[in-house]
Amino acid sequence: IRKEIKLRIGYRDDAGQETERVIWPFVIGFFEQHKVVGAWCELRNDYRHFRLDRIATLAATGERAPRRRHAMLKEWREKLDAEASRWRAETAARS
Repeated sequence: IRKEIKLRIGYRDDAGQETERVIWPFVIGFFEQHKVVGAWCELRNDYRHFRLDRIATLAATGERAPRRRHAMLKEWREKLDAEASRWRAETAARS
């Protein structure tokens, strides 16, 4: 994360299906009983969270991520805030 290097991971979903992803990791977090890495996912072209216990393989690509870690963290937080605001507005409209 500090070196801002892209990673190639083999990631298993909850059904055990594995997909290969190239991610640009920028943060590690702890949610309930799981550790996750927040990253830009090239496959989904969006920010995603990956549970560490579901990463089957991992290799550094040697390529630097095109965006700096701090910029991605700021963009990710802004996106989360916007999604939370939208959810609150939708919830209020249904009440």
